[in-house]
Amino acid sequence: MLSSENKLPLYLQLVKTLKKQIKENMKENDKIPSEKEICDMYSVSRTTVRLAMAELEKDGFIYRLQGKGSFVSDLKKVSSNSFIEVDERNILEKLYYNLYEYILIMFGMTSIFDKDITSLAEEMKALLMQYLVIINDKKSILVDYYFLDNKFNSIDKSSLEVNSIDDLLDKMEIKINRVEENYIIESASQELSNKLDIEINHPLLCVKKKFYDSNNEIILISIKHIVTERYTYTNFIKN
Repeated sequence: MLSSENKLPLYLQLVKTLKKQIKENMKENDKIPSEKEICDMYSVSRTTVRLAMAELEKDGFIYRLQGKGSFVSDLKKVSSNSFIEVDERNILEKLYYNLYEYILIMFGMTSIFDKDITSLAEEMKALLMQYLVIINDKKSILVDYYFLDNKFNSIDKSSLEVNSIDDLLDKMEIKINRVEENYIIESASQELSNKLDIEINHPLLCVKKKFYDSNNEIILISIKHIVTERYTYTNFIKN
C-alpha cells in the first residue's frame, strides 16, 4: 500500500510494490499494465508512474517496445550491481530508513554552466535548492537541485517543507518524460570539504541526473556528492 505519510517518495514505494508483483505473480514477457492503469490502481500521478517505470527498466525488470507497451524481462539476468555501478535509488531507500536529517541550506536563483551536465553552450539561470543530509550525526551527502523552467519561480521555502521533489512536479503538472544519470568519483573541492566536514581532495561518489520534460528539454538537474564511508558498505548492494 502506497502512503503519503511514508518518508520514502511515492515513486520509490511504487517501484518496490511493482517489483514484488512482478516477482510473485508474473513471468517473462508478460505485459505490464499501462501507465494509466497503474495510475488508477495505485491512485498516483502519471509522473510518479513514469519515474517508477524508468527505475524498473534501468534495474532490468522490464523492457519496452515502442507502440506496444512494457513487458517483464528475463529476471534470471537481473544481477546485483557492482560498487561502481551503484544504483542511487538503493542509496536513497536506505537513507530514508536510517537516522537522518534533511536540511535545506541554500535556496535562490543562480547560474549553471556545465557542458557535461546540461549540454548548454552558455550559462543558464536556475532555481537552486541545496540540501545537506546528516546521517547518524555526520554530514554525509550534499544535494543540489537545479530547476531550469520559469514555472519554478513560484516555489517558496514553505512548500518545500511539506513536499518531496516529485510531489512538487505533480502539483505543478510538470511531466517527466525520461531521466539520464551517471556516477563518477570526484575529489572534494574547498567548498565541498567545508560543507561536508572532510579533507580537500577526499574522494566522493558524485551522482548526476538530468530530468527531461515531454518536449525532451532538460527541466531539472540533481547533483549529489556522497561521503560513502559515513554509512555502511552494504547500503550499496542491490537487494
